Amino acid sequence: MAEGRVFSTDPEAKVHFVPLGPNASKVWVDVAKIGEAPVWRGNSEIQFIDDALGVPIPGPNEFLIVS
Repeated sequence: MAEGRVFSTDPEAKVHFVPLGPNASKVWVDVAKIGEAPVWRGNSEIQFIDDALGVPIPGPNEFLIVS
């Protein structure tokens, strides 16, 4: 869906003032592969991968591929 960077795996780290919680990472989307795909935990401003370009979002650890 996207390529990006992992900034934190700390469950207490916040994304848009909301703690990540367990099994989540703070990620930064650099490239949208499927821009119309919904983000894992959207908000009023970020609902699709295209909306998340250049901003941190929470991402589920089970779907992250780290290389």
